[in-house]
Amino acid sequence: MQIGINIAVKGQGGSGPPSNPVNTVPPVISGNASVGSTLTLTSVGSYTGAVPITYTYQWYRGGSTLIVGQTSTTYITQVADVGLQVTCQVNASNAYGGTFVPSNYIIPTLAAPVNTVPPALSYSLRYEGELVTTNNGTWNNSPTSFTYQWYRDATPISGETLNEYTLAAADADTYVSCEVTAINASGSATEPSDAIYIYDYDYGQVYYYNEDTDEDIAILQNQFMLAIKAAGVWAKLDVLCVFRGSGDVNALVDWKRLSEVTNIDCSFDYTEGLRGDASIPAYIDTGFAATAGTNYTQNNASRYFFPYAFDGAGPMDGSIQGGGGSRNKMLLNDSIDHKINQNGTIPLLFTFEYTTTVEPKSIHRTSATDVTLFNGTTSASKTAASTTLSGVNLYILRDTNDYADHTVAAYAMGASMVAENTDFVAAWNTYITAL
Repeated sequence: MQIGINIAVKGQGGSGPPSNPVNTVPPVISGNASVGSTLTLTSVGSYTGAVPITYTYQWYRGGSTLIVGQTSTTYITQVADVGLQVTCQVNASNAYGGTFVPSNYIIPTLAAPVNTVPPALSYSLRYEGELVTTNNGTWNNSPTSFTYQWYRDATPISGETLNEYTLAAADADTYVSCEVTAINASGSATEPSDAIYIYDYDYGQVYYYNEDTDEDIAILQNQFMLAIKAAGVWAKLDVLCVFRGSGDVNALVDWKRLSEVTNIDCSFDYTEGLRGDASIPAYIDTGFAATAGTNYTQNNASRYFFPYAFDGAGPMDGSIQGGGGSRNKMLLNDSIDHKINQNGTIPLLFTFEYTTTVEPKSIHRTSATDVTLFNGTTSASKTAASTTLSGVNLYILRDTNDYADHTVAAYAMGASMVAENTDFVAAWNTYITAL
């Protein structure tokens, strides 16, 4: 369908008869030659002949190829126009006939793609096994194809050249991103996506179980997890509670069992940990009985107390079982009464004093008779006979009816970790210092 415009012009000069329009000045188009720009018919030209004269328009590429549907005074150039002469033909007509007059031409050119909106990754959990995808972003200059390269930090991941990538164990504690390259006939350009931090699989479940952990803290906790895995600690644990974070759920979660610790009566300080109060009394029930462990057994067992601060004397851990039953406890500044899977009525055959120095404290049973105790990495090896375990929960900041005012930052139980202790302590110190 043609669009008609009536333009009154002066009639032809002289005394001759009226005639159809005769062009004296050609039509003119103008505009940017880059593909995607708008070309405009700025002048229909000049004509002699009888008035009124009506004008219609048709755009062409390559001199003679009609561009279907383009019948206005403007035209947005396309990739198909690259290297070809684009013109606008004006049909000037009056009562006596018409004449078709082409404008000047413009040859569209195609510049290399230019990114206007960076690619963006789509993801949810950010740990091993998850599929992460990227979009292409937004580009000028009509890219005709795209290629992809995934990165782990600044290193290309070999063979990962699709628009999707399945996270691997090697990605833990790195940032993953994808570079998208846009290509057209004139060249190419590359733009990186956003980069996302990747969690270790086990810590990732803790992080997403919590849902409210600040990511800067979560990154440090993830690095702590990786360090204790490398040291062989994680495989030996039955219980690991890290009482630090940005919300209630984070403060209560047991990393190893991925469940909440029960009966929390302590006051919270999310910078420091959980604080006991002997006057309430306040304590933490781990919800873990010595008989419930996969790794913690009668003659192969460890317990760790990670202090933030000590306040007075009192237990770091223990149980509510009194009398002659099996007993577990670590007491501050007590040179005799520490126990791990021992009968409370049998005199202990060792002495060891836990100091008020803020460093991990632990007690380990390596056999039916051998016990090792640590202040940080300073140890003492002693002898005490073990007794059959009973199903009594272990408590933090409580032993029977004795309570403490200490502040606990973490607590752990599992198989004997004498050989791993130095690395465990180092990993903890790195984490707690970074906070």
